[in-house]
Amino acid sequence: NASRQRYNQELIVNWKENQRDLYLVGKVLDKLEPIHREVLYYIYFEDMQYDEISHVLKCSIGTIKSRVFNAKEKFKVIYESELKEYEKTLNDRGENGK
Repeated sequence: NASRQRYNQELIVNWKENQRDLYLVGKVLDKLEPIHREVLYYIYFEDMQYDEISHVLKCSIGTIKSRVFNAKEKFKVIYESELKEYEKTLNDRGENGK
């Protein structure tokens, strides 16, 4: 019974963390420039390869690689900022996110 209760608590914590991550990813994607959002969409949501994206966007693979690199770098910076803001909001409301 105690192990089942621990398991249920872990499920709730994992669910909350997943919800937080989905929320933050959405906010970050909204803040990215369209060219960066576009390449990340093709890679992570459409599971496309660089050559396929290059064909769709009618630009070189080198350009796609550059855009992906820059998009990931910008994503990291914005995500970290949004995460800090999110955690600050929770702390201000007296919540700890778990």
